[in-house]
Amino acid sequence: MIFIGYNYSGKVIGIVNAKSKELAEAFWQGRKLNVNTIKSLQGRGDFIPLDEHPTGVYPILETIEKEEYIQGKKRKFICVK
Repeated sequence: MIFIGYNYSGKVIGIVNAKSKELAEAFWQGRKLNVNTIKSLQGRGDFIPLDEHPTGVYPILETIEKEEYIQGKKRKFICVK
């Protein structure tokens, strides 16, 4: 199953494929990530099945690239949308 971990602000902090919710939680705890809420994608009710989806793609996580100047140097970052 796919598990999505959210912090207290509702931001995604991790996505894992694990055998159980408990294993996903243990994984995040081992990485010192404070997960407040966990959502699992396990059945047809959680998302539109790919064979019925108009594009055949179901996004799980999207990122954007940002550029900022830090101490006068241009830096690039990959951020979660």
